Amino acid sequence: MKKAVFVQIPGTPVWPEDIFENVPYGAGALVSYLRKHIKKGDTDFIIPDYHKVNILGDEALIDYLTSLKPDILLFTVYLWNVERSLYIAEKIKERSDLLVVFGGPEVYPDNQWLVEKDVVDYFVSGEGEIALFEFMSGNVGRERFISSPPTPSYLSPYLSSALDIKKGYPIYIDSQRGCSFKCAFCLYSKGSSNIRAMPLKDVKNVLRLARLRGAKDVIFVDPTFNLHPHFKSLLEVLVSENRDGFFRYHAELKPHLLKDDEISLINSAGFSDIEVGLQTVHAHTQRRLGCYVPLDKFGHALSRLSRKINIKLDLISCLPGEGIEELEESMSYVKRYFSYSDVYLYHLLALPGSRIRSMDGIDYEKVPPYLVIKNGAMDAGDLRKIKNLFLEYFGEELDPFPDMYDLYKMRRDLNYIKFGKLHSNDATSNVKLFNLVEFESGMTVTHISDIVQRLTSSNPFSTFVFYIREGRRQDLLLDAIVSSSRLTLSQATNRMFTFTRASLANFRIGLISRRLSSPL
Repeated sequence: MKKAVFVQIPGTPVWPEDIFENVPYGAGALVSYLRKHIKKGDTDFIIPDYHKVNILGDEALIDYLTSLKPDILLFTVYLWNVERSLYIAEKIKERSDLLVVFGGPEVYPDNQWLVEKDVVDYFVSGEGEIALFEFMSGNVGRERFISSPPTPSYLSPYLSSALDIKKGYPIYIDSQRGCSFKCAFCLYSKGSSNIRAMPLKDVKNVLRLARLRGAKDVIFVDPTFNLHPHFKSLLEVLVSENRDGFFRYHAELKPHLLKDDEISLINSAGFSDIEVGLQTVHAHTQRRLGCYVPLDKFGHALSRLSRKINIKLDLISCLPGEGIEELEESMSYVKRYFSYSDVYLYHLLALPGSRIRSMDGIDYEKVPPYLVIKNGAMDAGDLRKIKNLFLEYFGEELDPFPDMYDLYKMRRDLNYIKFGKLHSNDATSNVKLFNLVEFESGMTVTHISDIVQRLTSSNPFSTFVFYIREGRRQDLLLDAIVSSSRLTLSQATNRMFTFTRASLANFRIGLISRRLSSPL
């Protein structure tokens, strides 16, 4: 019997809790479909323990996946994990004779840097179920790129037991698939503009299973939650299943499309967070991008949502034709009228397959995360001003790093490695994806340099936070890190130093030199 192993590995974490956000929901949906439609006994479809996949460093993860002895290894790839997925796939292929398949949002014909990678044997574009059925049935020829049409109906991977519910992790529900909007920067409508809904009884059963397993956070991954064809009935299910406030619901929606009775149900259902995409306050830009939002209706609906719900309001910088003045006008408007919301500013990305790539004046990086670097209105100096502008208006840093001292106090709960003069050899085999590393006093720079090289060389996508005692020469330690790991220092902010290896592998190394308390 063939063994097909499905994985969705995490990218490099900045915060320790990032690890608990990676749930292989897409892989679960695929396995649900294949187990139902493929003749039993032909192929064993496996999703490995995803908590284990999430916490292991590169070297340990390669060992673990190799030990499963897959005949086919299938990766779900996003812009935040595609580089690490390529690295892991390449190392496993050096040890084993197997096929590697990539699917997910990164897989589009125009994503040349990815589709040209020889380590991947097949690429699957689209929702995946139908194409993978044909692939597993042996009905696919030698063509490497396979497009998958939308599936008419789909199963919850939790109800089919393809995906288990783990403590500390949220559960995901796609109550609908497809999107009728055609935003230039987005890919949701690329798969299908035809909206298909999960049966409401399945939504109810997923919630009841989640309650039994103690999972409180429920994240709806629908492109636009309130486009559900039976939205009011869906909300009534959420209300009825959460009268005791057990669940915390999370969703993304378009507030200007909400009806009065829907707003009342949302306020009663137990939503913890609702994300809304304003992007810009300029109507001409919105229309050009295909995401027009009437500000009066948008604001009226938001004002009627319960203040118990955390509103996450999204803006995008570097939109086509918008300069620093237009961005500041959007920030000013949001601060004035939506001061109760949490504002998130995202830099425009030219995602593979998105219409933004072909728009006039747009130039972008050809590798993840596909940052737009020219938009016809901003120059390099303007791009550097954006972070300061956000701090000025909202009093927060964009993408803040974790507090190094708080991380040190959490070391019992994180992967903590301590090096001294007499015990440093075995600890390098204990690398996880997020690591706190402390060097005892008395260690030489040469000794530290050797340890750093051993830690990072076989774990290029892991995060390392290095601690040194007060009085150590910080510049010497930085020199040791850079020289031993062949890294380039690209940013230094608030004692967190960001390093880059080559062009694709990026990871952060934290450094603290203040006086530390005695061991906890």
